[in-house]
Formats: sequence, structure tokens, C-alpha cells
Amino acid sequence: AILIRSVTSQEGLHGEDGMEVEAHGVGSYVAEGCQLVFAAPALGCAFYFGMELWLSRTEDPIQDTIGTVVATYMAFYVSTKLGISGVLTIATIGVLWARRGHLLVSTAEAHHMVHSVWTVLVYCADTIIFIWGGAVIAEKIFSTGAIFTAQDWGWMFFLYFCIT
Repeated sequence: AILIRSVTSQEGLHGEDGMEVEAHGVGSYVAEGCQLVFAAPALGCAFYFGMELWLSRTEDPIQDTIGTVVATYMAFYVSTKLGISGVLTIATIGVLWARRGHLLVSTAEAHHMVHSVWTVLVYCADTIIFIWGGAVIAEKIFSTGAIFTAQDWGWMFFLYFCIT
């Protein structure tokens, strides 16, 4: 989905200065596709194996926790600076961690600490994303003067009951 969105978003768009973006040839699409499909997982593997090396040499729960957080955030930062998909890089680390990485944590105490820290980080990130998304949606609704109709409320409750 990221590849399709990235490739299709380049055609017929205008840049920030209002100028039309140049059409790209097939070669640039293939190069970008290869970069997204191969480079991001390769970088994710490199950071995962670095994290694995770190975790295999430490017995301290705090160092285990810091190693997982630093490797993950550093992988995202480096991948975005290189123009590679940070999402695919982190997804690769997550898949490898789920497969065998959690076995590298030295003690039960360290495993609990790593799990607790990541639980808090995920909770905070989800909260920020949903608050931000709600603010953006509210701003769009109120800035355009859109009014909710009875049909909108009906669809909202229908979706709510289908989801729950």
C-alpha cells in the first residue's frame, strides 16, 4: 500500500510553490519501488542484528530496555534521513523481534521491564495520534461549516455497533 501510494501520488501533483511536479519515467518508479521493498527491510535487519548483538552481551535489565528503544528509534531516524520507509524498517525489526528477539532478554525481570516500557510508549503514541487526528478532523469540519445530518449520525452509530 505504501508503494502504491508513493508511486501514484507523484503524478499530477503540484509542489509547494504551485509548480506542477514533473512526470517521472518508469525507471524512477522501479527504483523507488526497489528502495521501498528491499532497502527498508535490509536496514531493519541491520538494526535488529545490532540490537541482538547488544542484548547478547548484557545482563542488565535497564540496558536491555534502553537497547531496544534506542535501536528502534535510531532505525526510524536513519531510515527517514536516507529516504527509506521508516514504517517498513520498524515493521522488519518488529517481525524479527517477535520471531526470536524476545528470547535474547536475559532475565524475567528484564523481560517484564522491556514489556512495560514498550506498553507505555505504545499507549502514549496511540493517545497522541488519536487526539491529533480528532483535532484535525474537528478543524476541517468547523472550518468548512459542515453540519452533521441525521444520516451522518445514523452511519456513525451503525459503525459503532458493528465494531463493538
